[in-house]
Amino acid sequence: LVYYIIPAARGKGIGTWAMGHILEEAKKRSIHHLLLTTDEQNIASQKLLKKFGGTHTKTIETEFNDGPLMHWWIDL
Repeated sequence: LVYYIIPAARGKGIGTWAMGHILEEAKKRSIHHLLLTTDEQNIASQKLLKKFGGTHTKTIETEFNDGPLMHWWIDL
């Protein structure tokens, strides 16, 4: 799953709304743990993951990304 909030829509709760629905759907499907990733420089995404109980577990370098990629787990 990849999400992108266009600049004009940022700061309006759309990411919070979307993440809430994603997590609710995961619960309905009996998914108990989710691994999510975000770019190290994407502070807004990190704040969103923390808001929903995300725990940062590691940061990795990858050739497929412009910078370090952070791994976050959310337990449902």
